[in-house]
Amino acid sequence: MKYADVLKDAGGVRLELIQTAPGAAITPHGPSGEELTVVLSGGYRDGNAQFRRGDIQSVDENVIHEPVTDTDGGCLSLLMISGPLKPRSLVARIFCYLTGF
Repeated sequence: MKYADVLKDAGGVRLELIQTAPGAAITPHGPSGEELTVVLSGGYRDGNAQFRRGDIQSVDENVIHEPVTDTDGGCLSLLMISGPLKPRSLVARIFCYLTGF
């Protein structure tokens, strides 16, 4: 996974560009506020839902999800995240702590 900060404001809202490799699974997590994802290229699935170029996924603090990139290509997405992520695994918590993600 590669990511780049696009914007961070003083209120804790961030815009991030995220690029994931084919078949990559993002560790189960949830936002502490809102997480809005716009697929720019490629695609991913999250549970039973499939997201492709131009699709938007919105989740709130009540949702724990685990996106998985399609195996036929990577995925480039723009994310708006309000507040820190709430990862489920210890390794992911350490990653978020060290990177500020």
